[in-house]
Amino acid sequence: MALGLKRIDHVSMAVWKLDEQVEFFTKVFGWKEAGRFTNEKEGFAGCVLDVPGADGQRQMQWEILEPIGDNSFIAKFLNERGPGLHHVTLEVADADKAAARLRECGIQPFGGPRVS
Repeated sequence: MALGLKRIDHVSMAVWKLDEQVEFFTKVFGWKEAGRFTNEKEGFAGCVLDVPGADGQRQMQWEILEPIGDNSFIAKFLNERGPGLHHVTLEVADADKAAARLRECGIQPFGGPRVS
């Protein structure tokens, strides 16, 4: 059974310095900044970049997260694993079925399936 993948919504990476990475991806790949956000409660800030497809239209987004506190889950992630891929968010036909398939493959979806 496949996941029933419709599309990749976004790929997220964790970094220590958000602005350095935003500059890298906009200069090297030409991706456009779509917006910035801060989550004080969870202790992180982020930036979303639009990744165009062959037609020039947004195909997906790339999210860059940085900690804004020493105790945030992003800081913990970076201290344990270093900068890099944090998560991938997929749009699927059925979230519960896709989560069950991932579990069969030994992958535990963080927080379970989320429906938006």
